[in-house]
Amino acid sequence: MTLRAGGAPGPHLFPSTALFAHNNLFQSFMKPKILYIFLIGFLCSFGIFLFFFLRGRLQPPPSIKTEQAIKNAIENSEVRDEKGDPVHSAGGEYLLVEATLETRYQIIYQGNTGYFLISIHSQPFEEVRRKAEEKLLQLTKTNQKGACDTLRVKVFAAPSLDSGLRDKIFPLSFCQ
Repeated sequence: MTLRAGGAPGPHLFPSTALFAHNNLFQSFMKPKILYIFLIGFLCSFGIFLFFFLRGRLQPPPSIKTEQAIKNAIENSEVRDEKGDPVHSAGGEYLLVEATLETRYQIIYQGNTGYFLISIHSQPFEEVRRKAEEKLLQLTKTNQKGACDTLRVKVFAAPSLDSGLRDKIFPLSFCQ
């Protein structure tokens, strides 16, 4: 190893300073490209995450007919508290019709999802389903076509109902 005057190493210890200068230039040129590629990849991944995370949570705003039908259903609710108000939870669920031995179904409105849920509690499923759907039409003060066009409804068998219908979700029977 040879040293220059003042103790600095000679140029032969670093044989290709031009190569290092070229690498620095190459790295400084590539950094923005890598940054852009990383940024685009991150934004795409974030967009895909949001799509799957928010899917089902975002809903189009309800139409005026839908809002009126919901208001009618809540006003006509058969289940009332001691003050005479419709029974509802803090989460915005309204119990519209409670399942009894006579009704054999339950109707709930979920404010957070915008769905009417009809739970069938006894057999024969189709007969009880028709009665529950008729009751929903009465509560919402709408006809079959209006219900099909404006309401979001899920009909299902209650978990207590022992049948092959459990774990299946049905639309209104007249909307099929």
